[in-house]
Amino acid sequence: LLYGIATTGWHGCLMGGAKLQAAKQRLSARRRSMQQSRKDAGSCVHGRGKRRKFDAASALDKTEANVVRTACQQAAAAAAKRAVENGCSTIVREDFGGIKAQQEQARYMVQFPYYQLGSAIDWAAAKAGIEVVLVPSEYISTTCPSCGHSDERSYQRHRGHFRCMACSYARPADFVAAINMARRGGVDMKEWDKKFAAILRMSRQDAA
Repeated sequence: LLYGIATTGWHGCLMGGAKLQAAKQRLSARRRSMQQSRKDAGSCVHGRGKRRKFDAASALDKTEANVVRTACQQAAAAAAKRAVENGCSTIVREDFGGIKAQQEQARYMVQFPYYQLGSAIDWAAAKAGIEVVLVPSEYISTTCPSCGHSDERSYQRHRGHFRCMACSYARPADFVAAINMARRGGVDMKEWDKKFAAILRMSRQDAA
């Protein structure tokens, strides 16, 4: 909600993932330079040292997993800190399928970055005494916050951009998702509606 109220949608307070992406790219480059895959591993330390090479590749996998986990924890801590600083009592986040710990798939899901981020947010919010509200993730970035029209073509995934196929309302997809998440989370949107109406009036005046 702060994202929507404090900005016009073009310039927000998003936490970029450039640092994490750069770290993953460096690890991928190292992995490619080794030219190793799991099928090349030997059954022991013999066999032209294949096992040793495989161990090095496994070490890279563990390093990447640690980098992702740390980034998720840092992002969650920053979100909880910002919520406390602004007097927020609730954090709204997407529910990515509702995988539970007792389900067999959970052991694979814990390696999924979005799942890790969600778990980290839950932990950081609980530590700060903030409630977490889960909302469905379906059509969260493809539904227009202006006219309510939903169309997969409106969400340009490769650019992270949204442009409504019905009313041509355009904003970054993350901004659109944030507004839709607030609505689904039962947030009082009166202030946002006022701001949104003003933004639309300015847009029409500029177009004229």
